[in-house]
Amino acid sequence: LGLRRLDRRPFPLPGAAGRAAALPVELDPEVGAHLRHLYGTRAGMVLESAADDPSLLERIHSDGPDIAAQALFAVRHEWATTAEDVLRRRTTVALRGLADAGAVERVEALLAPAAQA
Repeated sequence: LGLRRLDRRPFPLPGAAGRAAALPVELDPEVGAHLRHLYGTRAGMVLESAADDPSLLERIHSDGPDIAAQALFAVRHEWATTAEDVLRRRTTVALRGLADAGAVERVEALLAPAAQA
């Protein structure tokens, strides 16, 4: 790598520190806070797809704050390939005990066109 010495100063991970993320669409305050908590300054990136398709602002499960745009973000930017991956590792849906058949079906429907792209 050609490193002569290591830089030991701490630095934040992408999206983790600094200013609050500007969100490009109006959101329920609970959802906005949730996205900022999970994605930091990258929360706006999660919502980019929702600017053209407002249905992506709908919750994956009505009892949780995770939204459909997170599933697309997981596929496009985090290499998620299955509904289980999205629900268990890329969102808080399974952690909250909300990964029921309806949530799985919702995410699978979102993943089908994204897999073809």
